[in-house]
Amino acid sequence: MKYYIFTYDGCILPIAKQLQDEDNLVYVAQVQDSSDLGVESGINAEETKEKRKRRLSLYDGILHKMKPEELLAMMRKEPKKEECFVLFDFNNLWKYAQKALDMGFVNGNFCLEEDFEREKDRNASKKFVKKYYPGIKVAETYKFNNVDEAIQFLNDNGDRQFALKSDGNFVDTVVPLTDNNEFAKSEIVFQLRKYKSDYEKGFTLEEKIQNPIEVAPQIAFWNGEPIYTTIDIETRMIGSGDVGYQTGGNENIVMATDFKDKINKIAFPPIIYEMAKKRKGLFLFDCGILFDKKGVPYFTEFAGNRWGWGGVFSELSMSRKGDRVSSSYFESLMKGKNPFQYKFGTTLSIYNINPDSKNPGLYSCEDPIQWDNHAKKWFFPYEIRKEVIESEKSDGTKDKSQMNITVGASCMKALIGYTTGCGNTFEQATDVLYDHFIGHVYTGSMYFRPKDDMLSTGYGTSIKNRLNFLSRNGYISGKFQIQEDCNHINIYANYISKTNKY
Repeated sequence: MKYYIFTYDGCILPIAKQLQDEDNLVYVAQVQDSSDLGVESGINAEETKEKRKRRLSLYDGILHKMKPEELLAMMRKEPKKEECFVLFDFNNLWKYAQKALDMGFVNGNFCLEEDFEREKDRNASKKFVKKYYPGIKVAETYKFNNVDEAIQFLNDNGDRQFALKSDGNFVDTVVPLTDNNEFAKSEIVFQLRKYKSDYEKGFTLEEKIQNPIEVAPQIAFWNGEPIYTTIDIETRMIGSGDVGYQTGGNENIVMATDFKDKINKIAFPPIIYEMAKKRKGLFLFDCGILFDKKGVPYFTEFAGNRWGWGGVFSELSMSRKGDRVSSSYFESLMKGKNPFQYKFGTTLSIYNINPDSKNPGLYSCEDPIQWDNHAKKWFFPYEIRKEVIESEKSDGTKDKSQMNITVGASCMKALIGYTTGCGNTFEQATDVLYDHFIGHVYTGSMYFRPKDDMLSTGYGTSIKNRLNFLSRNGYISGKFQIQEDCNHINIYANYISKTNKY
């Protein structure tokens, strides 16, 4: 099969490489500068020369990359558009997706402007939820354009906690991790003052749900017809037990669910099915949900028509047929079929957390990274490139060798790559993940959360506890056991079960 792939920060490059290894024709375009996207979002922050150099060096020597204009010119001449698949890793690429649609391509995840706006405009998304989602509540939010006014508001509401969110993703979201209201307020005030000009482009203070159960249901359509539903659960902190700072997805599981499951009834009301009927190819829709201590579901955000990274790697792992992984997923989609062969997919993020002493704000680079054949079909390296090393032998002849090395681009907060697993239970998928990783992938700067943390029930936000919560309350079909010695978790789960009214 032939694939045309577009990216800005390179998230999809590991998939492109695997598709190429599975004997597909793969053409990749990387956006050269954020201004070329023609959209306003967090990535429009000034990119230094060094950051740009590293970002554009991702997968050098491994994949042939071109500029988007060059790839679009090639696509215009494609004689069999209906046999090709067009891929975009984020919806900020919607202008390129629209051009592909205008050319007549029909297979792909064609993100549109409305998908990008639905993710970017948080206030509009909340209005959408209030109108169409009777089973999900929206936390109180307060919109500001003035930092001083927001700080006064925080001082006047010292008995409550808030999350800080930029309306257009111009600057980071801040969700205090502490239960101490004064500490939480100070953290937000510090961020507001430090990045005042960025936040004053528009920001909100959203009432924080304390110690929530966070999940992300997802539904996938092909040419308007539903083909699968999943639950995506991830840990966001870099430290085991959720004690570190946020890095995005750290540990991730995707569980295949039934269309009739209760979680899908509240997450995907009829309006989503109506929207899907108007779309070509793959249309992904998810709905972030936080359950509070009483079991009440609250809306967090939409991630319009894109995979959850690295949830996509969990989904690919669930779709594997022998040595064919990424190909199996996309080929099943083109037939309008559910691609999953397994109930669970797991993903673990591998980090390089060593700072670059010569380039503040970036992570160390030039570290060799190696993996063996046992890991090959399970590991998706991200921030790497291939370097040719030339040396002179004693007889004066030249010797050349190749090595994959880390790039340290910091596009995904020090992420080196993802390792994956699959199975028909969560425990089995976790065992497979670590079996194909420990001792089979190596770089000197590597950090990852251990297996006992992935399987832990010792803290309320653990993946296993969230699965257990969903099962006990009838949101998903299937049974999940919890360790009997974690009495505080049992008490909390029983409390949720008795008070939940949804």
